[in-house]
Amino acid sequence: MRQLRIAFFAEGSTDNAFLPTVLEKSVNYCVDVYGTCPIDILGVDEIDLHGGTFVDKGLKACQQALEHGAELLVVHTDADSATAGKAWAERIQPLLDAVAQADANTHCQVVVPAVPVQMIEAWMMANKDLLREQMGTAKSDADLGLNRKPEAYADPKQAIENAIAIVGQDTTKRRRHRLTIGDLYEPLGQQLDIEDLMTLPSFSEFLGSLHTALCQLRICQP
Repeated sequence: MRQLRIAFFAEGSTDNAFLPTVLEKSVNYCVDVYGTCPIDILGVDEIDLHGGTFVDKGLKACQQALEHGAELLVVHTDADSATAGKAWAERIQPLLDAVAQADANTHCQVVVPAVPVQMIEAWMMANKDLLREQMGTAKSDADLGLNRKPEAYADPKQAIENAIAIVGQDTTKRRRHRLTIGDLYEPLGQQLDIEDLMTLPSFSEFLGSLHTALCQLRICQP
């Protein structure tokens, strides 16, 4: 059985709560569909870095990933736009170019970008039934202002927070659990199916890049 350790570098602590299980499920999906052998994922290691440019932090993440024994590094950055073009031009491509010039003996060379449109909260909206279940409400998507496609929201995080506020209006103060969006990242990451996430173009692009990386590692075939 082929063993694989994954590392990831994300923009913030909430992303760190959402991503690990999603990444593991994504790798398993690619292996199930394209794999050349069974794999044992040894871990999905969070790399937490602060200060410096995106490229500086990305290179440090590559270095730490290799030190952790990871063969594959996922680098997350939100598009903060309706397309991923600007994020790729200003952050991702410069990082990939820098990694290509880095020493393979000290830096992980297999880097997979994850660039949600507009932000990672759009991925959290991939299954609205699950989202409403986690909010503890029977209200409709329309009632909650969640009836648009996830990547159509300019600020999906605000859309979820607005929905949480609407749900909270129906709960008495005595019984109210002060639900916040921070409560949703980990359970949604754990429960979302890959098939739900694949309805989002930016996730499908990530999955394609992940498949290519796993081919590079000879874990998958084209």
